[in-house]
Amino acid sequence: MKILALSLILVSLDISAEVFKINGSSIDFEKKSSVLVSGCEKTCEALKALGTHKKISLKKARAGIAFIGSTGSDVCKYVYKANAVIGVNEGKDQRSFCVFKDQSMLEINSLSDYLEKNKIAQ
Repeated sequence: MKILALSLILVSLDISAEVFKINGSSIDFEKKSSVLVSGCEKTCEALKALGTHKKISLKKARAGIAFIGSTGSDVCKYVYKANAVIGVNEGKDQRSFCVFKDQSMLEINSLSDYLEKNKIAQ
């Protein structure tokens, strides 16, 4: 019985939303395609970006600019033409988020993992 209860707790933790404070507002994020996403009910720029599975050339996107960013931050800035912001959760964990024009967001570390795992950005 204890194992079942522990399993249910772990499953519920995995599917629960994460809340981050960004620019003074608390914003809920949920996992979609293994990436933390906010501001999307059915369609949004963030999900459209994830749905684009063509290869992304980081060298071409950066156009020779020396940049010390992660894959996700480079794709956010140079490919999606979006802005990055910092958010903080209750545990004081800081994360970067890619903010699109429609205010939908992707968490940059999970975006990097997604792009690299699926061999989209190189």
